[in-house]
Amino acid sequence: MFNIRVSGALSLLGNQPITLPGVPQDLAVDTSGAWLFITFQDASGGEIAILSLKNSPISVTASLSTGGDSPRGIVVTPDNKFVIVANEGTNDVSVLSLDASTGALTSVSGSPFAGGNQSVPIVVDPSGRFVFVGDTGGDTLSAFALGAAGDLASIAGTPIQLGNGAKPSSIAVDPNGKFVCVRTALEEISGFTLEQSTGALTSISGFAFSPGRETRDLVVMPHAAGKH
Repeated sequence: MFNIRVSGALSLLGNQPITLPGVPQDLAVDTSGAWLFITFQDASGGEIAILSLKNSPISVTASLSTGGDSPRGIVVTPDNKFVIVANEGTNDVSVLSLDASTGALTSVSGSPFAGGNQSVPIVVDPSGRFVFVGDTGGDTLSAFALGAAGDLASIAGTPIQLGNGAKPSSIAVDPNGKFVCVRTALEEISGFTLEQSTGALTSISGFAFSPGRETRDLVVMPHAAGKH
């Protein structure tokens, strides 16, 4: 972990590295910048480590089970109410409620929820109402509506087939919540329009293009007026 200076320069925090009980897979920070969550696998199954960023030195304050195996992608909802994890080993998605004051996580009723085959990349749209998961084993994109209690319901028309061998590696939603982009192992990015009232996805004809080999992550930049 690093401090980011006004100039943009990075400086390593003093108490590095931080040791986890297992190999870290992915991480997410809540929108307040107070809590860091890291997924890892240990002998008992999938785990999430909770680290407080409010105190120095930074250390693991707790860890708990995701309820699945081989947890990979992890996201925090924009309102800091839920932490959501894609469990690759058990083909499901865990949802945990977040106490933003303490960082404590509690599995919601019904979690983990059934997902696609080998769920890995995961993202939440800016409204916090929809969750998108890439299924590397099924070459599909799954979409879920996130309920007020943290429950997940599959959105009609999904999962969407991305092509044989697609193995989606990353997903991004534009800041206005109108488009979803998926990077696949076919060395291309596919685009979908997002119906903001229902979460339905529609493939954008002619959108697919290749960013080049060995690319993995994907972000969508906010549009600045007069610039493209």
